[in-house]
Amino acid sequence: MASFLKGIAAVVTINACLGNTASWLHYKDISIPPVGFNFKRMKIYKSRVADVKNVLNNPLNEPDRQSLIPLEKAKSHFLFIASKDDKIWNSEFFAIEATKLLQAHGKKPEIICYSGAGHYIEPPFFPWLILSHSPHLCQLPCGGTHYLPGCSSPASGDGPFPGIIDLYGTGGGLPEYRACLLANHGFATLALAYYNYEDLPKEMTEFHLEYFEEAVNYMLEHPQVKGPGVGLLGISKGGELCVSMASFLKGITATVVINGAVANVGAVLRYKDITIPPLGFDRKRLKIDKSGLVDIVDTLNNPLEGPNQQSLIPLEKADSCFLFIVGKDDRNWKSEFFAIEGAKRLLAHGKEKPEIICYEGAGHYIEPPYFPMCEASMHLLVGSTVVWGGEPKAHSEAQVDAWQKIQAFFHKYLSSNQSEPSKL
Repeated sequence: MASFLKGIAAVVTINACLGNTASWLHYKDISIPPVGFNFKRMKIYKSRVADVKNVLNNPLNEPDRQSLIPLEKAKSHFLFIASKDDKIWNSEFFAIEATKLLQAHGKKPEIICYSGAGHYIEPPFFPWLILSHSPHLCQLPCGGTHYLPGCSSPASGDGPFPGIIDLYGTGGGLPEYRACLLANHGFATLALAYYNYEDLPKEMTEFHLEYFEEAVNYMLEHPQVKGPGVGLLGISKGGELCVSMASFLKGITATVVINGAVANVGAVLRYKDITIPPLGFDRKRLKIDKSGLVDIVDTLNNPLEGPNQQSLIPLEKADSCFLFIVGKDDRNWKSEFFAIEGAKRLLAHGKEKPEIICYEGAGHYIEPPYFPMCEASMHLLVGSTVVWGGEPKAHSEAQVDAWQKIQAFFHKYLSSNQSEPSKL
């Protein structure tokens, strides 16, 4: 932008490349091709993590010089921030060469290099992102992003850290903010996508627990994750999937379910030779208010009745401890009913009594503290804008309290030192 566009006075680049990368760049009659690369130079570690630092060709050598960005044309002042331990590409080399190029044209850029810093230099107190998923490089055996506590985190220490897998609901994609926040409180957290993300299925038709098992095994084998088990945290459909994971998979010590179900909902669930059908529903039980918003709380069938019992998740098989977080004004489904029935089932089979925390006036999406309450939004399975419930003040207070309770629960069962959760 600074090389071609007018009106740019100052530019700061953080671990940027000197050449154009990934795709063609076009401006008017100018076209700049991407720098070439060679995946044979990629290193794969035993943990299946890829090091791609040497994959890019050198843009100073032919024929890749065509990819050089003509930054000498820029009228801007430059500051180059470079990490000496950047594993995406050689940021220090690019910063030095860019500085030489500008100086040769009478410019005086600033350059700052940091020893021991990696690719993603974020604002202060953000956790250290050690690696993340790429659909081409398969850095993780699943679609997700792995956050580790950084040295700036007051709760971090040197590791290993208690590990948590974090799942969201039917919106799909890869929400990462909660995993990032948990890492800043001393947890090694994997934000896990399971559909509608990169090369994962686009529709929510069926799920195979083997995919989630890969994520659990990845965390259990990671040297910075404290064993012998990991924790699960899920909201809505993600909470229900956490119940299924805890019921069938090994190595899960603690499970937090935020407004989740104890029956399989929305898609077929498969694991080895086991198939659990989705719970039935009746759209005739939908209610539409004057503003056109849809209330779906009574839509699902009762999983304790008739053929709907086939959709119940056998959580009595779980070796995990459970914490159910419930919004009593949840309008997505009857979360309090699910939590109570789940507790009854666990106790009937001699399992440890689960914790249930119910919040009056809280709706479906109980997020970390100070996130605004989501009163209504599009529900991808329903195909309409639905109400999620909640009264703003009560919901906000529930989010603050639940965040502390969740941390305390995970520290209790995942941390050997039984440490208290850090302050907000």
